[in-house]
Amino acid sequence: IAGQKYDVIMMLDVLEHIKNDAAAVQKMATLLNTGGTAILTVPAFSFLWTDHDDLLHHCRRYTVKRIRTLAEGTNLHVEKLSYFNFFFFLPILSFRLLRRIFPIRSGKSDFFMMPKPLNSLLRFIFSLESYFLRYVNFPVGTSIVCVLKR
Repeated sequence: IAGQKYDVIMMLDVLEHIKNDAAAVQKMATLLNTGGTAILTVPAFSFLWTDHDDLLHHCRRYTVKRIRTLAEGTNLHVEKLSYFNFFFFLPILSFRLLRRIFPIRSGKSDFFMMPKPLNSLLRFIFSLESYFLRYVNFPVGTSIVCVLKR
């Protein structure tokens, strides 16, 4: 609807698919009401790029510096900007580096299902981050979360 403004806009793993990400963030800023909130998540670090990114049609991966630069190009204020998936960063980095050294299957996703008990443990560990993110910004992670206010 032309002229419509919103209190909340969420772009969860969307921005990396858009060729002109700066224009998309600018447009999002114009669509927020005064006092509105935008929440973004994006994949982090180009060195983590794999066939999975190609299969998902990603244009790029990000750093917090790049997200901050995109936000500074708008009238939005950064409320929270942090890497996340911190606890699994080293295992994922190791896995992806090993896949580069010893390619297993080219052109396929990194995604695979874990056994249910292991998946439950990993989900619990990942969920701990939501608690810690209230108080700290993580220095690394496989993704980035950004909360912007107008």
